[in-house]
Amino acid sequence: MSKYFNISNLSFVALLWFFVFTISCKDAEVIKLPKSKMVSPEIEIFAYINNVIKIEGKTLIVIDVIDYNNNDNSVNQNYVNKIDLPNGYSIINKKVELIKKMVLDSVDITMQTLNYDNFGNFKFNEKVSLSNLIYIYNMPNMVRYKQIPFRIKLSNDQITSIIEIYIP
Repeated sequence: MSKYFNISNLSFVALLWFFVFTISCKDAEVIKLPKSKMVSPEIEIFAYINNVIKIEGKTLIVIDVIDYNNNDNSVNQNYVNKIDLPNGYSIINKKVELIKKMVLDSVDITMQTLNYDNFGNFKFNEKVSLSNLIYIYNMPNMVRYKQIPFRIKLSNDQITSIIEIYIP
């Protein structure tokens, strides 16, 4: 064999290569990705709002979930708590069951019958603040809003949007 190429030199180079490769792998920086929060899809429900309360800086809305259906899809037309609407839909409250839901501070609130314009017409699609909604539900003469259905959107079990459903 040649004087530069022998088994001991080859073994030494292989051992040196293995040592460098092993050391470099131990010093490799491991990048940990942050755990992403599971975002639940936004769901939409229909409900009567029974009360809006503020407790310890958090706003809770007490709701009674209802069914808002097209009359053609209604299987049983003999519900006791059924209200037929002029637009071909009906509201069915199968069971009065009050539940509390937390409201995001950034909630989008749209009212249809809160205020009137100069001609006596409702100001439809009027944006309302959360503090104004709390005020409305704590006024004794505003009990009529407990009989008005709302379209409520929830994400992560918190209310993100409240829209009054206009009933002529």
